[in-house]
Amino acid sequence: MRWEKRGQILSPAIMSENGLYVHSQNPVPVELDDRIRIFFACRPEHTISIPTYIDVDKDNPSRILCFRNEALLELGDIGAFDEFGIIPTEIVRRDNELWMYYTGWQRGVSYTYTLSIGLAVSTDNGKSFSRKFSGPVIDRTKDEPYMTMAPFIFNVDGTWHAFYASGIGFQLEAGKNEPVYVIKHRTSADGVQWTGDGKQLFPQKTPYESNTRPAIIKKDGYWHMWFCYRGASDYRGGRNSYKIGYAYSENLLSWTRGDNSVGIGLSESGWDSEIITYPYIRKIKDKYLMFYNGNGFGATGFGYAELVE
Repeated sequence: MRWEKRGQILSPAIMSENGLYVHSQNPVPVELDDRIRIFFACRPEHTISIPTYIDVDKDNPSRILCFRNEALLELGDIGAFDEFGIIPTEIVRRDNELWMYYTGWQRGVSYTYTLSIGLAVSTDNGKSFSRKFSGPVIDRTKDEPYMTMAPFIFNVDGTWHAFYASGIGFQLEAGKNEPVYVIKHRTSADGVQWTGDGKQLFPQKTPYESNTRPAIIKKDGYWHMWFCYRGASDYRGGRNSYKIGYAYSENLLSWTRGDNSVGIGLSESGWDSEIITYPYIRKIKDKYLMFYNGNGFGATGFGYAELVE
């Protein structure tokens, strides 16, 4: 498979010109009747993330139609799992509602943050959301003690599947405890109560590699997953920065990693030449489109690519 980059959609200059905060992390597209609504997280402060969106043209996603300049959901209460951050990571349509699964984060002391997965619901096509629950719907368990984040969720024959990242520990690098996480799988009958065995889907290439943000499509009889990976050290624009990886499966349970078939990588220069990360794939008008972040984990905005072969 091969992805052809179509260009940058949202840049820091465009955000500034239109009254948006800095950063645009984790783009999540939703197809509406006459447009694509792309949800993402921006930052009013360096350690705060709030959800918002832009609307773009279906025929030319590089053409922005409108901006949302207010938070779609207020931060959680003091002590809540989403007190300091709400990052949209999946939005599914349930009848006349949009269900937004998001990564909520709390600041840490001996480590940077703790992450959990929350759920909010919209009845107006994503113009506003309200929490379905005060607490997370996918969280730490006795077998997954550290953190959960970045789900990709879809329904197959009445069963909901969540592929998400789960923390497996920390690695001390340059005096800082850096989180390490891998991709796992849970299922649900209702999209709220989730069960799983806590096993990672495929091994890391190096001992402290982190895998996160899976995005999955079914094509030619196989399930195909694109995800992002990084090292534990020097990953903020350095030699171990995020890149996109690839794995495939026949049954959603057993996965084989094959990064040589990923079909997309860093650009030679520009906004996605140091980091390429947080992919999300949606089929829109018979085309598979991948929306993703570039340098600075969203500091340079996001763009998209099209699956061409």
